[in-house]
Amino acid sequence: MAVLKKDLQASTLIETIVAMVVLMVCIGIAAMIYVNVTKSGTSREKFHAYVLVNQVAAQSNLQKKYLDEQTEESGITMKKTIEKYGGMDKTFMMKITALDSKGKTLAERKEIINP
Repeated sequence: MAVLKKDLQASTLIETIVAMVVLMVCIGIAAMIYVNVTKSGTSREKFHAYVLVNQVAAQSNLQKKYLDEQTEESGITMKKTIEKYGGMDKTFMMKITALDSKGKTLAERKEIINP
């Protein structure tokens, strides 16, 4: 029967606890970064509102339809207003605002037009 006389190097309880604490701190920081990145990024609803605002502006310019309007698409209210710009007779500013169901502005576009 062979007997092993070689001592094995083992870590102490304190070393193990320190390693676990360091690992938990790293996981906590990674979780905070992940949450901040997902919250700060452009949400799907805001991006959709931005696309709708640009579509309404393109349609208005293409059809030369410069009237105050309010429409609703996919739960987003599109509000278009036309007002005089700079005191000039033939220069107007078209403002298109996308609002959610609570009235919060999701996207906005202002454009100077000269029909």
